[in-house]
Amino acid sequence: MPDVLVDTGSASTLLDADLAADLGIVAAGGDRLLFMEGVGGREAVYVCRVDRVDVGDGRVNDFELQIGEMGYGPDVKAILGLDSLLTTGAVIDLGGLEIHFR
Repeated sequence: MPDVLVDTGSASTLLDADLAADLGIVAAGGDRLLFMEGVGGREAVYVCRVDRVDVGDGRVNDFELQIGEMGYGPDVKAILGLDSLLTTGAVIDLGGLEIHFR
């Protein structure tokens, strides 16, 4: 998996559009388009519901992802936001620079 940014300040989990397409996740008729704003500016994303997301040892079923053009740097292809961190019961060990999922 490409580099993933863990962002406790981001409410939502975001995937790069190219990575989403590689994984077979594409916009469908029922998906919503919205605009998100943050430190990096304003960005259009579509909200897509997926059957499941595996995050480390954790798994989230029936989960909403945001898909967009991520211009945060060449290596960042996904942002784990607070929604997925809470749902997976993530524990962030800053001393050990590790993240564990229940």
